[in-house]
Amino acid sequence: VAITGSSGRPIISKDGGATWSGTDVSLIDLVPGYEGFNSSAVWTGNNVLYYSSEGRDPGVVHVVKTTDTGKSWSTADSGLPDAAVSQLAVDTRDASGRTLFAATDLGVYWTQDGGKSWSLFGAGLPNVSVRGLYVSPEGRFMRIATYGRGVWEIDLP
Repeated sequence: VAITGSSGRPIISKDGGATWSGTDVSLIDLVPGYEGFNSSAVWTGNNVLYYSSEGRDPGVVHVVKTTDTGKSWSTADSGLPDAAVSQLAVDTRDASGRTLFAATDLGVYWTQDGGKSWSLFGAGLPNVSVRGLYVSPEGRFMRIATYGRGVWEIDLP
């Protein structure tokens, strides 16, 4: 289980919530350029954990990941626009866990390589602030909640 903590803290439980770690560390200190404002935490199918940030300063890191349950962290936002990320969602069809979607202030972006590169997702979607993503359990479609342009539904490729 992972939740977002204040001041950039990743709060992680390896035992279903009986005990928690991460309250004494900050991603702000561990990842150069990350300024906190954690917005979401998402596990992938291969035990990789991603955190996103709604940081709004120019040039900040917006997505980080760990492959060792929080012992070390790295950036995972190459190609994302310089815009806040309000939520991450995993493509449930990708057993490798490398395909994710990011709800940003400039639309939806996706990666198929674990955050090494991101690109704009969805032809015809508005270029507006996206606040929420829902990927259906079978991975056939995604619902996208925007600020000011309603809710959109798109079939996943």
